[in-house]
Amino acid sequence: MRFDQDSTKKKNAFRNLLNDFEAGAADAMVGTQIAVKGLDYGNVQLTAVINADQLLNFPDFRSHERTFQLLHQLSGRAGRQGRQGEMIIQTRQVNHPVLQFVSNNDYEGFYQQQILEREQFNYAPFSKMIKITLKHKSADEIQLATSEFAKLLKLQLGEMVLGPETPFVSKIRNLYIRNLLIKIDAEKNNPKKIKN
Repeated sequence: MRFDQDSTKKKNAFRNLLNDFEAGAADAMVGTQIAVKGLDYGNVQLTAVINADQLLNFPDFRSHERTFQLLHQLSGRAGRQGRQGEMIIQTRQVNHPVLQFVSNNDYEGFYQQQILEREQFNYAPFSKMIKITLKHKSADEIQLATSEFAKLLKLQLGEMVLGPETPFVSKIRNLYIRNLLIKIDAEKNNPKKIKN
């Protein structure tokens, strides 16, 4: 059985798929993240995630947190109703700390590791973050405009400005995308005002 955005487009498809699976219409379900979040399945003994490395290495400072949450939720889908469940994670990074925390069901250890890392690199909650996204139909124009805008911001805000960078998905609806990130120290209540 397939459980993803395409298979649940029709009215009541979501509920019908779940009911069919619960009734035993299929022995296996393959799905995206929507198959995991907040749903309670009976008779599931095994869950698996393919290519966990893609989640772990996504270019975002929250990727480890999101991976931990997703894998923890997925592990909770197996072994309901008093029976022991099992989870398989496909990865090239078997010793990755996030996977070890998930394997040991160690939320506290994960939190401690993450909060130290975020403090070290001044990420939220130790800073306020502003993401600026610029879009244009010309790749050359957006690159030039974003670079110039970043220079102006860096003149006044210095190292608080990161980028420009090209996001993982760099073109949507024929518009090229570039991002800038501004990190403002959370302890300072009044960040610098930017002059025109």
